[in-house]
Amino acid sequence: MLVNKCFICDDLIGLENNSREHIIPNSIGGRKVVKNFICDDCNNFTGTTWDSELFKQLAPFCTMFGIERQRGEVAPLKVKTLSGEEYIQFNDGTFQLLRPKFFTQVSEDKKIKISIQARTEKEAVKILKSVAKKHNLLDSNIESIKNEIVIKDSYLSEPIGHSISFGGEKAGRSVIKTALALAFDAGINPFECETAINYLINNGEACFGYYYETDLVENREVGSPLHCIKIQADSRTKKILGYVEYFGFMRMVLSLSDNYQGVTKEAVYAIDPMKGQLLNLKIKLNFSNEDIQKIYNYEKYDIENYKSAIGAIMKRAIAFSQEREFKRVMKKALEHGQKSHDSSKSEEENANNISLKIIEYLQPYIERNVLNK
Repeated sequence: MLVNKCFICDDLIGLENNSREHIIPNSIGGRKVVKNFICDDCNNFTGTTWDSELFKQLAPFCTMFGIERQRGEVAPLKVKTLSGEEYIQFNDGTFQLLRPKFFTQVSEDKKIKISIQARTEKEAVKILKSVAKKHNLLDSNIESIKNEIVIKDSYLSEPIGHSISFGGEKAGRSVIKTALALAFDAGINPFECETAINYLINNGEACFGYYYETDLVENREVGSPLHCIKIQADSRTKKILGYVEYFGFMRMVLSLSDNYQGVTKEAVYAIDPMKGQLLNLKIKLNFSNEDIQKIYNYEKYDIENYKSAIGAIMKRAIAFSQEREFKRVMKKALEHGQKSHDSSKSEEENANNISLKIIEYLQPYIERNVLNK
């Protein structure tokens, strides 16, 4: 064991306060954990501050790709259409109104037109009763209207708008902690990473920058929403360099130490967060002190390369979304059709009825994805 001290608070780590720290945060699909790295209190603190901020910035991609956490579920994401309509987007790709919508219109002949869009039948009935009370409607009127309530799937009439941005102090601290966790797992004492410790503990200068001059991943599958980390400790240059990439487009180069006294080591940890599978990636990491300063100063940030990286990821996200929705709607359509099975009818009659119910359920999908193309 390299160290029994928490590198954040310097407390001794024992059986009572040891933590299972995810190298890549659990919130964005990380799997691998390390022990004896930070204490339980610091694990909780960094998870609810640093890692939480990183997740907020990457939450749209967690939802787009249906990321499954090792612990807990990805929370529904509040989103807006381009015109400002608010919805909740779930991890299976479906949407729900953020709040119900309804309006009433009273005509000159005192007839009342009621329109309700609700998230559940129970919610629709509750709104209906409220409207009925306001307009003194009879119970018989309410019952007749309740019979007209229809539950059906529908699709958004306009695109969702996502504001993609990343960075800042807290998310940056999460990235450096991730690199230190892999370094620790590779046998490097975190306390030897003085520039990283200075940034995290002493509020020193940030020791990372965004890099889009070239692609450091030599065998990348274009468009793969991968997570990867590389740590490279060099006894000759006395430097510990790092590289962290999330979802195939958030790419950062780090300098963890300028005075490394240990032996040369390197470690790579890469996963497909959609499946939790390990990836065998080759990552090139060879920068001089001058290069590092240019990275820190955004001189290695090629906006066109950034656009190309995120464009490839969005293309993959759209394809995944379409495939996921096709599977979801086909499963639901078959379930809907089977509900109409009547044991008193012939096989031919049941087959016809089930087919009609399946087509009925598929109608919104066909109209959106087939007829409108």
